[in-house]
Parts: sequence; structure tokens; C-alpha cells
Amino acid sequence: MATIYSIGAPSNFAVATNELYNIKSEIAEQIEGQKLAIVSGSNSQQGISCELISDITQQSCFNGGSVIPLGTDYLLKRAQHWLKPGDMVLLPLEYSLYQDNGQPRQELIEYILNYDHPYFFSVGPVTQLQLFSGLSLATLMDRVMAKAQHQVPTAQSSELVAVRNSLNRYGDNIDNQQEQMSPQLLEAVENLTPLKLNGHQHSTRGMQAIQDFIQWCDQNQIQVIASWPNTVWFEEYSEPPQQEFFRNIKNFYRQNDIAIVGEPEDFMYDTSMFYDSIYHLHDKGVEVRTKQLIDKLTPYVAALS
Repeated sequence: MATIYSIGAPSNFAVATNELYNIKSEIAEQIEGQKLAIVSGSNSQQGISCELISDITQQSCFNGGSVIPLGTDYLLKRAQHWLKPGDMVLLPLEYSLYQDNGQPRQELIEYILNYDHPYFFSVGPVTQLQLFSGLSLATLMDRVMAKAQHQVPTAQSSELVAVRNSLNRYGDNIDNQQEQMSPQLLEAVENLTPLKLNGHQHSTRGMQAIQDFIQWCDQNQIQVIASWPNTVWFEEYSEPPQQEFFRNIKNFYRQNDIAIVGEPEDFMYDTSMFYDSIYHLHDKGVEVRTKQLIDKLTPYVAALS
């Protein structure tokens, strides 16, 4: 009963994510003809400029970067609504999405219960049970209290305004200016640590979700190409376990007949190019990363035109 009562008082994360999806869906719907759609978590939204890709290649580009906590299955299922026959989709997925065990995170649960009931009813009974009963007691009580006190977001909520102001008409993030970085952000970036990449992991729920998405795209005449996320370079990534992790991803796409653009190291950069996390570049970094990506994407984009 508490779960049912909590619906209607979403967290700030859920509110902002719903606004993000609303805006991006409008952008995707307005694009006529074939497009290049970039789908991943936020490393694309805050690491790739579809505006720059469109300007240089003269090909419509849509930045479908979202948020990692929603998980691999949901990110890719939701992206299907943005795609149509003849499109090309680029997957520079974050490394954690390959390691996703399929267990819904708190952020996904709150979002689905408040904003995407069709997805809830589309999944199997086990996942439905996980979604319906998966909120922690602390989160549940916080949402119940918020609803009891009528703390429901409005169209002018700061979270919604911030999302609207952060995106351009391509879906790119535009509030990551290097010159506006605070000392706290600079220090946080300097203190980033390597990602935990499990080289012994060969098959996960996340990889199954990617495979399902590839099959869906094939059935709907949508071309898929893969690439790598922008992230911070650490010397540890040259060690055998991490190199095995990268090889596993390459083998996975090769087995699914998907071309991979570039190498992992091509899109790993010094911390001086990052804005506020291990996957988020500042505007100068975005320009560098996007131009490198364009050089490697050119043969594929030319075939799309």
C-alpha cells in the first residue's frame, strides 16, 4: 500500500529524467528523413556534440544520451521510440552498462512507477515484482512523506527548468562550460579514480539487452554501429584484466556482426578535459572528442546520406 501511495510524489531525479525524455522525444519527432541517433547514458549527452556532427557532415544528428541509473534494458527500450527505418544508431555505451546485472536500481523503480506504466506492464512478472517491491524503506518513507505534505513538482520546479536550459535543439548538453567550472568541480575531477572493469565477465543481463536491441534494429531496418564512451585515461586500463574486458566487448559486437568505431583508448582523455564526472567532458573536451569521432564515423555517415 505504501508503494501505491508514494506514486505521484517522484524524486528530483525522476522529475528531471522525465523532462529530459519529454524534450528529447520532441526533438527526435521533429527530425525529417534519416538521422544518426546516438544512444547511451550521459557520456553522449555531455561528451558528443550532435550540433557539430550535423554542421560538419550535413547529416541530421540526434543526441539520445540519457542517464546510466536507468539500466541497459530501459535505456535501449526507450530509445526504440526515437528510431525509424533508415536511421543509424551509434552506441558509445558506458562500461557499466555492459556489466549490468539486470537488478533495477532505485532510480529506475521510482521513474517507472511514476512515469512509465506501459514499460512496467511490458516486462515479465519477476521484473514487475522487483519494480513494485524494490524501493528501500528509507526511499519509500521519504516519498510517502513528500506526498502527504503535498511536495509535488510543478512545471516551474527548479529541476525542470534546469533540464530545459541545459539542452540545445540537437539534445546536446550546453551547460558544461570550462570557464565556469568551480574550484570544487576542478578538485572533484582531479580526484577521479579508475572504473572497475571485470575482465572475466563474458555474459550479463546488460549484454543480453544490447543483443535484443540489435535484433530489434535489424528487424526494423535500422543500422547499428558501436563505439566507446569518453572517459578518463588511467594507466590501469593497459593492464591484462582491463584489456580482457575491452576484448570481450569487441568479441561481443563481432559475434553480432556490428562494426566498432575506434579503440577504447581513442576516447580516453586527461582529466583536464572533464567537467564533473568520469564520463562528462567540458565544452572544449566535447569539441575535441566529437571531431575525433567524426573522422572515424565519416564512412558510415556517408553511406547513410
